[in-house]
Amino acid sequence: MADIEERRIPAELVSKVGFIDFNTSISRAKEELKSTPAMVVTKNGEYYGLIDSRAIHSARTLRVPSSEKIGKLAVRAPRVSDTSSVEDLAYYFYKLRLKNLPYVQGDRITGVVERRTLLKMLLSLRALDEVRISEALSSPVLAIDSDASLAQALSTMSGNKVNRLVVLDNGRFSGLITKRDIHASYMSGGDRLPEMKSRSHKASDALVDGVMERNVHTIEPSATLADAARMMVEEGVFSLVVTRGRNPIGMVTVSDILENVVARRKVEQKRVFLTGFDEYTYQYEESVREELKSFMHHLEQMHKLSTEYLAMRVKRVKLKSYEMQARVSLGKNGTVRAHSEGESFHDAFKELMRRLRKQTTREKEEMLSERKSRKGVRDED
Repeated sequence: MADIEERRIPAELVSKVGFIDFNTSISRAKEELKSTPAMVVTKNGEYYGLIDSRAIHSARTLRVPSSEKIGKLAVRAPRVSDTSSVEDLAYYFYKLRLKNLPYVQGDRITGVVERRTLLKMLLSLRALDEVRISEALSSPVLAIDSDASLAQALSTMSGNKVNRLVVLDNGRFSGLITKRDIHASYMSGGDRLPEMKSRSHKASDALVDGVMERNVHTIEPSATLADAARMMVEEGVFSLVVTRGRNPIGMVTVSDILENVVARRKVEQKRVFLTGFDEYTYQYEESVREELKSFMHHLEQMHKLSTEYLAMRVKRVKLKSYEMQARVSLGKNGTVRAHSEGESFHDAFKELMRRLRKQTTREKEEMLSERKSRKGVRDED
């Protein structure tokens, strides 16, 4: 793997953007964004944040009036420069789930670095060549029938904390549906989303089959992360369905790729990668790290599972309500994921650990079963 700690961001890879005042209306900003990947929002002449197509989509989903100030949708993205490394970019894009980062020369913002530009840089540095898709994919894949309603699809996504589902038609893989597809369908139809109870909705009027994406980009588990990143760049997508033959077995997203890159850089130091801790939760960070390191040690010593790293993300939903996600990389044996919610940090973390233990135990049982099956076939031969 190339030494991405030492590689800097060349200015020629920076995309030009426009500037817009905090008080500008959303409707005007929407027009401005048609010709640029993002816009820099300023307030009183100073940098305030960034907006891009995701911000506009969010406003439409939440039914924010088009006359509202665009500044209220701006994201306070950290600024990068020619002193920032490729590793820095990977960390920011992964941790903050952004599509663009403002680029500074001297004390002036001159443009943005796009997420797809980072993928191109990682490809040119051959930083993704050594990892197979099977080591980084999110599995098992979640699916829904093509004749299910959009309300059912949205409920499934919300219940499992995912943004996309594989679609099956009579048990056969036929497409993909995303949360964004569903939101766009409800917005165009004038209906309220199912979770918005202030007005009735007509979920039965629209089925998954009529909204899903049919020309889905797929990749085999034996391919590398470099193959996945190259396909994403060339096709303009940020997720791929992982298939064995025509059977979907998982998903690989741009976040999966970035997580793998960042975690591999940290693996020699701590092997536990934490994000999302803020001023309300920073005091728990080291104790959480130690418990997760102990958990990984237990997997290796007691379950004989080889672990590469564990990544955990914390999201504060309300002042004292939390969502947590974690994934353990088992190398060639794939990845185990778990998520939890709780009214307190303690409750959410306790539930997360319970689910991680359950999932890893299940993974170990499946591995043993597969080994016995292979041994039985060899004995018969």
